[in-house]
Amino acid sequence: MKTTGKLVHVLVDSPEEAAKLKTEMAGFEDQVSVIFHEKDTFKLRGKGREVLIVEHGVDSLIWLEAMVQTLAVYPGTQIILYSPLLAIPKGMARICPQANLYVARNASQAAALALNTDSIEGQERKTVLIVDDDNQVLKSFTRLLRGSPWNVYAVTHGERAMNLLGVEKVDLVVTDIKMPGIHGIELIARIRKEHKDLPIVVCSGYPGMKDDLELKFYNIAGFIEKPVNPEEFENQIAMALKS
Repeated sequence: MKTTGKLVHVLVDSPEEAAKLKTEMAGFEDQVSVIFHEKDTFKLRGKGREVLIVEHGVDSLIWLEAMVQTLAVYPGTQIILYSPLLAIPKGMARICPQANLYVARNASQAAALALNTDSIEGQERKTVLIVDDDNQVLKSFTRLLRGSPWNVYAVTHGERAMNLLGVEKVDLVVTDIKMPGIHGIELIARIRKEHKDLPIVVCSGYPGMKDDLELKFYNIAGFIEKPVNPEEFENQIAMALKS
């Protein structure tokens, strides 16, 4: 078999779902080579970038065994967990920002993810650091960004943020202003001293903070007002990362 681009391995329980995936991926032979596996004979073959579409089954752990086997052989594999039965948010989402693991609720979404991995794998993923002293707010923000193309770190204290910046490559900081310990303005000043070109977005509920002269002095990349609008939150981050 001649392979092109990447290999997409498919392991689904039902012939009906296999047929749907074949239909969705038809016509893309110049981009991918698709291998359909029987559940009793699953085995990775070939070289190159691998994608695994695996159907989540409730009556068997074949899907889990396939994931473990795949990651043992090809740790960088993109895995698409495909299940119309799971309560998956509308669209398709990365399960964990740090993992190359996705969920899809139908054949169309699974195929789209498999066919478009070049746009994800061909680029280094950006990293966003969120700083807020309210742990519930941090959980809310990380949930909002669960399906984003970025790695996300979340910390509750400015000192922890500075420690992380000292050991990790971060592409954007999103910070609250009113925080115990290191105040948001102080944190921004320290970041600017050590990372002068790092984009910073302020996320605050302070009235008038958007026009604060001190923030303008530190060349803030954006401002998000609390309570946040989910779409605006993600858009502001995306624009700051592009700047």
